Amino acid sequence: MKAKLRQEILEARRALPESFVIEAEKKVFTQLLEMDIFKNASHVMIYVDFQNEIRTKKIIEYLLDVKKGVVVPLISKDRSKIIPVKIESLEELSLGHFGIYEPKIKSDIFSKDLLDLIIVPGVVFDKAGNRIGFGKGYYDGFLSSLKGKVPFIALAYDFQVLESIPSGSHDVKMDYILTPDHLFITKK
Repeated sequence: MKAKLRQEILEARRALPESFVIEAEKKVFTQLLEMDIFKNASHVMIYVDFQNEIRTKKIIEYLLDVKKGVVVPLISKDRSKIIPVKIESLEELSLGHFGIYEPKIKSDIFSKDLLDLIIVPGVVFDKAGNRIGFGKGYYDGFLSSLKGKVPFIALAYDFQVLESIPSGSHDVKMDYILTPDHLFITKK
């Protein structure tokens, strides 16, 4: 069920027209700037978008401009986990695993315990905060030890948020899901 749902949503996302993607990026960025958890965060971990995800480069540039700490995920060499790496510029990113931009500099590993906010990618979500990613388990593994310590906010298109999706005990729920037209607050 998860695999079929993931495939359907990925196909819909890949087919989005550029104008739709640009408009969604603007709306999400504008809303994110108004959120207290974003405004008050000193160190933000954020994904680098790929395959028509909600774009994040403008958010990263903004965070760098206002001198907030920007942390980007790096997939470990053995592809077993996410390593948080602090960057000072988008030029520190290069094409890495799975065609996703990652930090080139692997020495500035950032302590995940110092993060104030984590902006999480995903393929499908539900209104209760459940998330289906690409199926590798990187984010669930990384986020599981931080649940309740730092807020998780997912960025998505409205069609990626369903009423309910299958979830397991190892799946980590999002506290917030921000779309161009809605903010779902799932944090209890």
